[in-house]
Order: sequence, then C-alpha cells, then structure tokens
Amino acid sequence: ALEVARRTTGDAAYIARALAQKGNALKNRGRLAEGVAALEAAILEVEKSPDLPLSGRIHCELGVARFVMGDLDRAADDLERALSIARQVGDMVYEGRALSYLAIMRVAVGELADALAMCDEALPLTRAQGDRVSEARVLGTIGALYLEEETPQLAQAFYTEAVERCRSVGELRLRGYFQGKLSSVSLALGRTELSRQQLDEAITTLGEVGDLRHEGL
Repeated sequence: ALEVARRTTGDAAYIARALAQKGNALKNRGRLAEGVAALEAAILEVEKSPDLPLSGRIHCELGVARFVMGDLDRAADDLERALSIARQVGDMVYEGRALSYLAIMRVAVGELADALAMCDEALPLTRAQGDRVSEARVLGTIGALYLEEETPQLAQAFYTEAVERCRSVGELRLRGYFQGKLSSVSLALGRTELSRQQLDEAITTLGEVGDLRHEGL
C-alpha cells in the first residue's frame, strides 16, 4: 500500500501518516524495533511536507516507542521536539501527551522538581482534552513522586485515581501497571492482605493483554 501511495500520490504527508499508522500498529503488537523503524521512516517523509502538526505527532509517537524500548536519550529528544511543535501549533492533546511522558522520564533520572512542574502543567491539559489515558499517566507519575518523598498515603490516592481513569476507558496495560504500584504502596503501609489482592488484580489485568511475564510490574 505504501509503494502504491508513493507512485500514485507523491504526497509526503499522506505517506508519513500511513507509515506512522504502521509503526504504531507494530509497536502495539510488541514489535518495537520494527515500529521504531517505520516511525523513523515517517519522520523522513513528513519533513518533506509543510504539515507541522503531523510532524509533532509523529515525533511524539516515535518518542513513546523509544521510551518503551529503553532508548531514553533519543526518546527525550523526540518528545521535546513534539512538545515544542505542539505548543507552536496549539495542539493541546499532544502537548499534554508529550509532557506526560517527559515527566515520567524526569522521575527516572531523579529530577523530581522538574517532573512535578511538568505534571502540574500536563494535568489540566489532559483533563480539558478528555485524554483519560494521558491523565492517568500524569496521576500515576504524581503518585510515583509522592512515593519517592515517602508519603505513601498520598501516593495511594493518586495511583487509585490513575487506575480509575484507566478503567473508565478500558486501558488494561496501564491499569495493570498502576494496580501493581498500588500493591507495593499497600505493602509499605502494612496492609498485606490488600496488597496481595491488588497484586492478583494486576496480574489478571495484564494477563488480559497478553503480558504473561507481567512486564508492567
């Protein structure tokens, strides 16, 4: 289909969109290296077109794929580029999405103040746009920040909210991940039985999306 598009349309934005769809489909099936390759090809195509909003969205998707692969430096570059373009063109959905992933990355490298600032910016954006998955990601990141600060009661509140946002839109993998985090928090609070129940729920949820090794935990 892509070769037909190249021969018949020559439309770089159209080809980039098709490559990005292919890349996301591969990424969602766990074929990350192939997904990244398709998204990289999409970037090369979109740079030939004047479609700046599309460029920002593809950079965001590529950043997410690299993040999942553990290629954090290049993921950060792509997400920063996506954030810059989203702000330039007024794309609040992808502004919130890029911020939500950048905040997670700041937590991973111990830049907690920066992470919190990004969460404070991202949360109203994701809520205003009705992007429940990105909202859940932000809520979960705030939960992680409170856990780092050794305030497990607050971490529990934000992880619980994150689980409910995921539940409201049927997002299973992220929901399972946050259920696992809730289990850890409950254990830290001495609530052993609740922790065991939450861990069982997390494993069941992740099993529904084929995460049989429970990589989300």
